[in-house]
Amino acid sequence: MRYEIGAELYDAIGELHGRDTQAEANRVRAAWETAVRVHRPRVLDVACGTGQHLRHFRAHADVVGVDHSGPMLVVAARRLPGVPLHEQPMQALDLPGDFDVITCLLSSIGYPVGAVDLHRALRRMHAHLRPSGALVVEPGPSRAAAERMEFPPLIFDMRGMLVERRTRRTLLRERMVLHHEFRISHGAHQSVLHDLHEMSLRDLHAHRVAMERAGFRVQLLQPADGGGPLLVGRPLPAGAEGDEPDLD
Repeated sequence: MRYEIGAELYDAIGELHGRDTQAEANRVRAAWETAVRVHRPRVLDVACGTGQHLRHFRAHADVVGVDHSGPMLVVAARRLPGVPLHEQPMQALDLPGDFDVITCLLSSIGYPVGAVDLHRALRRMHAHLRPSGALVVEPGPSRAAAERMEFPPLIFDMRGMLVERRTRRTLLRERMVLHHEFRISHGAHQSVLHDLHEMSLRDLHAHRVAMERAGFRVQLLQPADGGGPLLVGRPLPAGAEGDEPDLD
């Protein structure tokens, strides 16, 4: 079984839940168009995963993707032939050129654990933005939201394979750990995949303060279609950012 099958499972789960990636991409594009007046902007999607949003962005922009997961990028490359894709963590982002728009979506901004790593990630995004550009962030979960999350067992078919997912959630003081176990049956062959996610829990105010500390002027947008809030950051001149925060 290909290793990237674990990455493909997340697309399958999204389809199972009726996820509308076109609507998500339209919402984000409308947000960046409030700030960036470029006909065909150069767009970087940070934590692009399997390229679901890039697939829709590329009709309106010149796109680049970056993710820390090689298997996710293998799936993205099949979906997006010819699109530059880079395997890097957002805290150490180092790509050629600069961008009119940078996006960080689907709570991916929660993966830098602790204030220092978040600051470093946001500063690396700032460094890659053109002075007239914009950073669009979909905030990660707050503790209150994490406490409301439910993860019932899932059983579904993916291309003839029977998949069962069970999730264990652990809430720490300011972090959430999710352990997904996938049991995959294909005829007589069975396998188990484990996927661990650790995320910082921050409320909307904390996300906004972190972006401001990293050198952005921040606008909160509430999409008209009822989707979750988006934070749009415009880069302030170099030297306008605050000090790097103390370790948590």
